[in-house]
Parts: sequence; C-alpha cells; structure tokens
Amino acid sequence: MKNSLAIFFFILAHFAFYTSKAQNNVAIDSLQILLESTIEDQTRVASIYRTIGINYKSQGKYNKALKYHFIALEINREMGDSLAVARNIMDIGIVRDHQARYANALDYFFKALKLYEAIASLPDEALAKSGKIGIAKAHGNIGVNYNYQQRYALAIEHFTKSLEIKKQFELQDGIAISYSNLASSHVGLGNYSEARGYYQRSLEIAEKLGNQRGIGINFIKLGEVCIQENEFDEGMKYYLSALEIQEQTGDRKMMSNSLNGIADLFIRQGKTEKAIEYLERGLLIAQQLGAKKEIQNGYYGLSQAYIQMNDYQNAYKFHRQYAEVKDSIFTDESAQKLAEMQALFESEKKEREIEILTKDQKLKDAEIEFRNALIIGIILILGLLFLVYNRYKAKQKIALDKQMADIRQKSLIALMNPHFTFNSLQSIQNVVIKRDVLATTAFISKFADLMRMTLEYSQKDTISLSEELIFLELYIGLEALRFEGKFKYSINLDSSIDGDIVEIPPMLIQPFVENSINHGLLHKSSNGTIDINIIRVNSSIVCSVQDDGIGRKKAEELKSKRPKKHHSFGIKLTEERLELLKLGGKAKIGFEIIDLIDGDGESKGTKVEITIPIKDS
Repeated sequence: MKNSLAIFFFILAHFAFYTSKAQNNVAIDSLQILLESTIEDQTRVASIYRTIGINYKSQGKYNKALKYHFIALEINREMGDSLAVARNIMDIGIVRDHQARYANALDYFFKALKLYEAIASLPDEALAKSGKIGIAKAHGNIGVNYNYQQRYALAIEHFTKSLEIKKQFELQDGIAISYSNLASSHVGLGNYSEARGYYQRSLEIAEKLGNQRGIGINFIKLGEVCIQENEFDEGMKYYLSALEIQEQTGDRKMMSNSLNGIADLFIRQGKTEKAIEYLERGLLIAQQLGAKKEIQNGYYGLSQAYIQMNDYQNAYKFHRQYAEVKDSIFTDESAQKLAEMQALFESEKKEREIEILTKDQKLKDAEIEFRNALIIGIILILGLLFLVYNRYKAKQKIALDKQMADIRQKSLIALMNPHFTFNSLQSIQNVVIKRDVLATTAFISKFADLMRMTLEYSQKDTISLSEELIFLELYIGLEALRFEGKFKYSINLDSSIDGDIVEIPPMLIQPFVENSINHGLLHKSSNGTIDINIIRVNSSIVCSVQDDGIGRKKAEELKSKRPKKHHSFGIKLTEERLELLKLGGKAKIGFEIIDLIDGDGESKGTKVEITIPIKDS
C-alpha cells in the first residue's frame, strides 16, 4: 500500500511538471512530501531529486537546479548506477550551458558520453539501447555547446552522429531537435537555404507530435533566417507566432529570445520606439532568470536602437553594459574551467571506479521493466485522449463548415427569390415597352452586375467594406429604378475608415435594407428615404440603416391582413449567420432594431444598428 501511494505521488509530480509551468511549484511541493515517504528507497529518492532539479531549471533557478542535480549524482554514484550517473552528469552540463559556462558544460557532456559508450557495449540489450540513446543525447548537447562557441563544423559533426542514432530508433522528437540544431549550424556558416530546409523538417515533426515548445523554437529560428534574407514581414509572423506559444506555455527563456527577435525586426524597419519596448520586456525576463546570454543580447539591441535614434548617451550606456556582461561570461567560463582542472584527477578516478562497478553489477530488471511499462502506459493513455479530442474537434469543424455552406446557399436563394427576379424582369419589360433604350440598358446592366456579384460573394468568408458598399449601392439603385422614385437613399462612410482594409462578412447589410424597402417604405403613401451611415466607435464600426417608413407595428398589421404569398427569410438567415460566425470564432457581430417614435408617440420609421469589430491597422 505504501509503495502504491508513493508511485501515485511520483506519477502525479511528473505529470504536473510536464503539463504547464504554472504547476511547477505544486510539483516541487509534492516531490518534497514524497521524499519523506520513500527515504528508504535510494533509487526513487535520487529520481525525485533529479526531477526537482529539472523543475527548477525550467523556472530559470539554475543554482537551485544544480544543488538537486548534484545530490542525485552523489546518491547514484554511491549505488553504482552508471546509467543514472550519466543522466545526472548530462543534466548538470545542460544547466551550465544555460548559465553560459560553456567550457565547464562541455566537460560534463564528454564525461556523460564516455559513460554512455561503456553502457552501450554491455550484453544486456535494454541497457545497451539506453546507452546508445544516451550517446545520441550527449552528441546533441555537445553540438549545441559548439554552436554557442561558433565552432559550427564541429557542431555539425556531432549533430549528424546524434541524428543517425535517433533515426535508428525512430525517435521522432529527437530527430526534430537534431534537424533544428543542424539548421542553427548552417545559419552560423551563412548557408541559409540549407538552414531553412532543416528548420521546416523539424517544424513538421514538432507539429505532428504537438510539441508546443519545439514549434515555438522553430518559429524563432525561421524568423532569424528570414531576417538574414531580408524577408521582414514573414519573419515578423514567425516571431509573433512563437511569442504567442511561449506566453501560453510560460517558457520565459525562449520568450526573451522572441521579444529580442521582434525588436531586431523593428530596428531594421526603423520602428525604434517599438523595438525599445520589446527589448526592455525581453531584458527584464532575462535578468529575472539570470540568463546572461539573453541579457547580453538585450543590452546590445538597446544600444543599436538608441544609435538609430541618435541618442548616443543611452547607446553608450547600454553598449558598456553589453560589454560588461560579455566579459563576465568569459570570466565565469575561465574561472570554472580552472576549478574543474584542479578537481580533474579525483573526478576521473571516480569515473573509472564507476565503470568497473557498471560491468560487475546488474540493475534490478523487474523494477526497470515496471517503470518503463508505467511510463509507456501513461503515454498511450495521453496519446489516446489527444487523438479522441482532435477527432472531436475535426468533426465539430466539419459540421460548422457545412452549416456555413448551407447558410450561404440559403442567403443566396433568399436574395435571388423568384419575386425579386420576376419583378426585376417585369420592370425591364416595362421600360422596353416604353422604348426607353437608356433606361433599359441601365437596368439590365445593373441587374446582371448584381447577379454576378451575388454569386461571387456568396463563396467568400469575408469581403472588403468597399466591396460591400458597391454591392449595396447596386442593389438599392436597382430597387430605386424598379419602383420609379418611390424612395431616395444615401450611403455615407466615415472618412476615418479605410473601406479597402476593413473586412466584413459578405452581403451583411443588404437584408436590413431590403426589409426597410419592402416593409417600411413601399406601404407609405408618400415618398420615403433610407439613410445608411457607417462610423467608427473605438475598435468597431457601426452601420446604421434608418428609414422613415410606416414602422414595424404597422407593417405587421398590414402583413396579417393580406394573403401570405412570399416569406422573407433575410433577417432570420442573417441571425443564423452571425451565430455561426461566433461559434467559428471569426467575429462577434451584433445588431439592434430600434423603433423611431415622434413627440406624439407615432411611428416615424425604423433604425437598425449593426456593430462589427475590426482589427486596428
């Protein structure tokens, strides 16, 4: 019972760590509690310490991470568990890399590689496989380290070795990382075409696996390539996509990189104030994490931005801070290297002892198999849940698309209803009988254009506001011709709105205008007017359709007294369209119908206000 409880807490802690950064502290607290109940099981204790270290590393608390990694390393060394020791040494090297202590990190990576090579030569197939996978990881980390030091040819050599092993075992996630790493080396060498190809291959695998961090990193890297090739608009799209993912996942270190990349693009485009805003955000995050490389990049970017603004005082200040951080990285690396050299003899002696113990000692196969089966089971369950969710979302999207298509078709049919078509053709016949050639030509031309635009726009999700107004002008003009001056109309667009940029769903305003004509104005004894005004209110445009007709109440009374020959579905279909747009997450458009009343309480017409959110340009 006690072991079962311990396993439950162990799984819970791991799950909390990998789901989101917000749960890291919960995971650490759970693991600390678990330590008290499993103190007699040194293998599990070491694993818990390692997991706590990984949690702290993900939060950028590198000194705390090292503390727990070194505790785990010492326990595993005392137990003679060479595979776990290799993992611990690799963990320490990764943290050192994050601290920009490259020489020290490289020492740890080569030590881990040596241990993994020894494990890979063992007769036990499971251990040998773990050793080979460890070799692939070690080569990958060594390549990353060489990339940091701009030794790109060496980096490519190690990345290639890592990739070959990962392909052998079909480790898709690892293959994606190797492609990304190879791309980084080619960027360093100026081979941007090769780099883009590797990043795209890495991105495809990350998207297939749903690896959000991998997707974000590849977006950043593709953005960097775009900058090198002066493709600034495409580069900005990649950086903004990366930043959105990192804000969701809480990956603060990579978030700092995205902010610096966006700022770099703004500097190149001459948008210096925006660049400074993003650089300051990125620098603040880097300082909180103690990530010296990102701090260095932030100071350098600020110095370049202020040079562009001719503010040489601030430019000098930030360039000096950049130089100090750069020197600090070099000094820390050199000091750490000296300390490591002093302890090298004792360290190598212990490593030789571990290798001897590895050859003589057999690990507990049953426990390893149980742990592996448990992990595989969790992965399978999570994978199944992911597939079920994706299938549900896909079905939901198909159903939504079908509804939208049905509504489009119904809208088209409603607009091109037999009565409208018949009345239009009858009007054409009347002007032909009158031998009014000009009027006949104008009417037929407008009618043909309206039919063409209706067919074209009914196939689109959105059109520009200018296109909508052209369509509306054509429709109302045709109705005005048909009813021989029964009403006048005006269409007014606020000068602050660029109709060519604003996008709205097609044929959105027409049903309300049709309603005003057929139910408000045509039953009026005198001539009427329709005024259509479009203004901007904050981040929305408001379109009002106002008539001086008989009003809704009187229209309903007349409708109830006459036989029902034609049903108008325009407003109802518009409501359905707006509901589907909300479900599809494309817009939140609303409308309000207002009855206009004079001082005597009599109706003086109807006003419809349609509110359409727009994006600021």
